[in-house]
Amino acid sequence: MPGLSQVHINAALTNFAIAYKPPGLIADELFPVVPVQKQSDTYWKVDAERAELRQADDRRALSGRANSIDWATGSETYSCQQHVLQQPVDDALIDNADTPIQPKLVATRQLKTRLGINKEIALATSLATAITQTAAVSAGVWTLATSDPITDLGTARKTIRSARGVDPNILALDVDAWDALLDHPDIIARLTGVKEVTRDNVAQVLGMILGFEKILIARAWKNTSTTATPSLTRIWGTTAIVAYVEPQPSLEALSLGYTMQWKGGGQDGYRVDEYRAESRESDVVRASRWYDQKAVDVACGYRITGCIS
Repeated sequence: MPGLSQVHINAALTNFAIAYKPPGLIADELFPVVPVQKQSDTYWKVDAERAELRQADDRRALSGRANSIDWATGSETYSCQQHVLQQPVDDALIDNADTPIQPKLVATRQLKTRLGINKEIALATSLATAITQTAAVSAGVWTLATSDPITDLGTARKTIRSARGVDPNILALDVDAWDALLDHPDIIARLTGVKEVTRDNVAQVLGMILGFEKILIARAWKNTSTTATPSLTRIWGTTAIVAYVEPQPSLEALSLGYTMQWKGGGQDGYRVDEYRAESRESDVVRASRWYDQKAVDVACGYRITGCIS
């Protein structure tokens, strides 16, 4: 006989799970989600050699044939791993909770946040070695007035442009590195035309000034302590990532990476359900995701290290 979780998903819990998004995470914007039909499979990469940028003789003599061009494909495999956590919610806790407290919704929020943090940490860790185009800041940390973040970002842009023939469209960095940029005199000098100074306006204008369509500001931290005293560290550290990310994933489009997400992940990538653990006198809330974060073309990325101390 099937269990409760196999025949019924709590509607209120599901609606809450879809509406709640863990704050400060940028992984799914840096590696856009591509829904896939199989847990693991092969995908094709068209024109991995950038043949379309090669000069070709397009002249045709009288009665002659047009010259032919060619292109090549490459292939990669993905395998979506299940990432799942659960939290028992004791009957006594449910019965005794004050009205504003909804233990199952708290459990859902905790599970989604932890799964999101894990995903963020995994991507930040993998890109630290996957992106080989990297350099330290040229003139010191960006909190110094004598540093040169505009040159640092310009070098990153030129490197990607030279390697792949595309203009990078994304700047991703920790919120502390972003604050250092905002306070830098070279940046302030370029923002003199901003009439209404809000953080959103500044982000939009600065993106246009520096040549990025979007600036991803990572605000999530990780707690490395296993005791009652938190020890918070930056997930994205002191590094800034400049990248070209295809906003509409396509076989023929370059991109730093994609997140292959198996449809078993449900809406928003999360599946949230609950089942009964009678021996524990608890309802168990469970959340899971199936995905594989694939670095598709690391030449579309550049790391600037040591942006802040």
